Amino acid sequence: GTGKITGFSIDTGGTGFWSSTEKTPIRLTVNSSTGFGAILLPVLTSDDRSISGVFVLNGGENYVNSVDTITVTGTGTSASLTPVIVGGKVVSVTINSGGAGYFYGTSVYVIGDGINGSISPTVETGITSANVTSGGQNYPITTTISVTDPTGSGAVLKPVIVNGSLTDIQMANIVTGK
Repeated sequence: GTGKITGFSIDTGGTGFWSSTEKTPIRLTVNSSTGFGAILLPVLTSDDRSISGVFVLNGGENYVNSVDTITVTGTGTSASLTPVIVGGKVVSVTINSGGAGYFYGTSVYVIGDGINGSISPTVETGITSANVTSGGQNYPITTTISVTDPTGSGAVLKPVIVNGSLTDIQMANIVTGK
């Protein structure tokens, strides 16, 4: 069936993750009045911490080429990116300027055919809790949760889907320590 993500459990909180009070993680957002669902993951250089590439985890839907833009937020400056849109989906990203000084942080993404689901993790060297910031809609039971942070490891989150929406989060195990 499909519907919203109503919750997920954390099997393992993982270790070594940066908290948002330590670093403001880089985040790429596609700005659109019609499109939704794109998930973009930046690749940073180790020297000046500029954006050297972008993985498209989910191309989303209903985007418009030459109209929609990408906003880069987080610690860092001067990056400029342009989405490449084919058939309403973001298929790649052109790096106009990689900027400098960006940091990875702990980001949690809802990966599935639904829309507008989001989760905000609480990080204190490990993921200690997470809040559903938007349950979204139309998520199938095959929806997964992806945690990204190159300094952390071991976090496993599982969504609980009820009527296609994420509404609750269950903690199964907490692992902390950097």
